[in-house]
Amino acid sequence: MSNITSRSAGSPLGRPALKGGKKILSGLSAAVLSLGSLAGALTPAAFTLAAPATVNVTLVKYVDGQPATAQNTNSATFSMHVKYTGGEGDYLLGPVGVNTSNPYQIVETIPSDTNSYNTYENMYGAVGPTCASNLPYVLAGYSWGDSLAAAAAATPSMTMPNFTNLSSDEYVVVWNTSCGNVNPPPGDTTLHFVKVICPSYDDIAGNATADNLDATGGKFTKFSNYNASSTPHFPNPYVAKPVSTAEIPAGCAPASGWQFKISTDQTQTQDVTTTASTGSNGEVDVTSGSLTSNQQAALSGGGLWVSEVPQSGNAAFGALRCYNDANNGDNLENINFSGGAPTNAYCIAYNVMAPPPPQNVTVAAYKVICKNVSDLPDWGTANNSSRPSQMTPAVIANFVANSHGDCSYANNWNFQYGGPNVKPRGGNFIGPAGGAWKNFDTGTGGTSSTPATLTLGTSSLPSLLWVRENLQKGYIHFTDADGTAPHPNTRSAELFCNTDGLNYDNYDAVTGPLVAGTTYYCAAINVLKNGTKNGDNDKDGDDNGYYHINFLTMPDLSKGIKNMFNFGWNH
Repeated sequence: MSNITSRSAGSPLGRPALKGGKKILSGLSAAVLSLGSLAGALTPAAFTLAAPATVNVTLVKYVDGQPATAQNTNSATFSMHVKYTGGEGDYLLGPVGVNTSNPYQIVETIPSDTNSYNTYENMYGAVGPTCASNLPYVLAGYSWGDSLAAAAAATPSMTMPNFTNLSSDEYVVVWNTSCGNVNPPPGDTTLHFVKVICPSYDDIAGNATADNLDATGGKFTKFSNYNASSTPHFPNPYVAKPVSTAEIPAGCAPASGWQFKISTDQTQTQDVTTTASTGSNGEVDVTSGSLTSNQQAALSGGGLWVSEVPQSGNAAFGALRCYNDANNGDNLENINFSGGAPTNAYCIAYNVMAPPPPQNVTVAAYKVICKNVSDLPDWGTANNSSRPSQMTPAVIANFVANSHGDCSYANNWNFQYGGPNVKPRGGNFIGPAGGAWKNFDTGTGGTSSTPATLTLGTSSLPSLLWVRENLQKGYIHFTDADGTAPHPNTRSAELFCNTDGLNYDNYDAVTGPLVAGTTYYCAAINVLKNGTKNGDNDKDGDDNGYYHINFLTMPDLSKGIKNMFNFGWNH
């Protein structure tokens, strides 16, 4: 873009300096100098007017030498790109003015002096670089001035307006010339809206400048026609215009249940309709005669604007192409029949199938507390005929249901897990173990039967998963300390994981290979030491599961000694 020279309030751009100004000053000089003591006060600064805080820039559309109207453009819209300090975006010059009641005008209010402002007309929609673009208008240039009359009287130039340090209002006229048949009837055209889902972005060839206005989140670099070393990156858009279904790659499949949004303006806020859903062939058809009158008029003017209606979590956006518009990487294209109405026009939306959710392995551990030691199932004994072959939610639910209220699910219990190399911490170890042991994601709770859970991604699965509970103080211990053999006394806490429940240790395994998408179940069953019907198992308070009684023997007079020993048993 060429820079337009900045101007001050005293010398507007395009306005010649005041003729004879020097002569007038010469005539006043003697009088001014004769004031003597006042000469210091009469400096140029004393006569400088402060610049306004804001200025207005007004864009105006002229077509074939006349101000644009809905009548002489058939309500066409013209896309402009505007950039200034603090703002940038596309605007439409159309029958409805922007920040003004005047049609085909845009008024922008911007800070003065510290700003830059430039604008240009987008080459799509209603305007092409030449009439060979098969669009109704071509750009004939820009002109500007400090009034609309001055801007309209100035000679148009293909130089794009680029202002800096504006200190007064400016007007810009955007000139277009029609290419002939501006307002052909839309005809009896069938608009085919097609939806396809592709396996990956590699299956899609991107639009021209697909990296501009990108709606793929940067995935355009994976398109089959992307060239990182060239500028532009998409020198060979893969579809010849007009768009047709012949371009669809073999790996992309039609998708049902998708809709398209149609409007007469680029922001898709005017004359908006939504198509029915695509069928099993991935297509939904709309005849031009079924469109609203404004939409039919737009087809031969500024065109219809089309986007696909996204579906959250279903398939990611890839590309959209409509009839003769296959530009940019956004979900918005234009159908324009200004060059004549075809029998069929296609819009094809490409999406990429959503990746399958990650396959995880889940371990769910239940905690059950019973009232009596006699209520424990003794599943750790190999020859117990009631010993289940595998722990499931149904197994533990049946156990609780058949306990006649003596056993119930417990909240606020935590579990830990580790890989093949973790070691047991003993049957009377209280709380979480250190080292390589890691905590489950959640503890038991929520509802009474909610288990503690652990979720592992398949990328981090060990070949074997050991599980232990965080034993709490006040409950009986696991009597088999290291898991090497079943303890003969079954008055012990019990842990059962998947198919491993043998022995009375706090160390059971979910054996591999672990299968993605599978949930494995554990259950830990215990009894309070105090308040059970079978007595207090640890009255001396050392929390090791034993009750120690000290006996002092009677003196043995023949030996003259006293023997003292400790005798203990486990309840």
